[in-house]
Amino acid sequence: MIESVGTKLFKSITKTADELGGRFEIAFTNFSDKITRDADVLVVQLTFLSNLISIVLCVLIVLLLIIIFKFFTLGVLYVRKNWYKRHLRVSKPHFLILATAITLDDEKMNSAIFTKSNTLQVAVQLQSILNDKANEFLVKSHKN
Repeated sequence: MIESVGTKLFKSITKTADELGGRFEIAFTNFSDKITRDADVLVVQLTFLSNLISIVLCVLIVLLLIIIFKFFTLGVLYVRKNWYKRHLRVSKPHFLILATAITLDDEKMNSAIFTKSNTLQVAVQLQSILNDKANEFLVKSHKN
């Protein structure tokens, strides 16, 4: 009798465990199939996105190189401009005014008239005046 009770008890436990195991196996199989399908979809999307990401990264790299080239060019132009300013200073225009010494009578001390002349004779006269140390002449350098 103990044997039959034990057998019945174990048979019912094994039957219940078998049913639970079968249900668990079916549920686990369905769950793993869903996970596998979702993982496959995710891998396909990531593969597609990786192509798009690589294209976008290439475009961004090209844009970054263009920006770097632009700033490099602006820097070179700035350095060149400063170098030219430092080494090739354009001298400011100098004006040389040559005047000959004239004698004024005491009566005419209040006014004198100078006439402008661009002839060769005037240039020779100015040169002779510059060479003559006895005469005083006016040479002014005026910087603008």
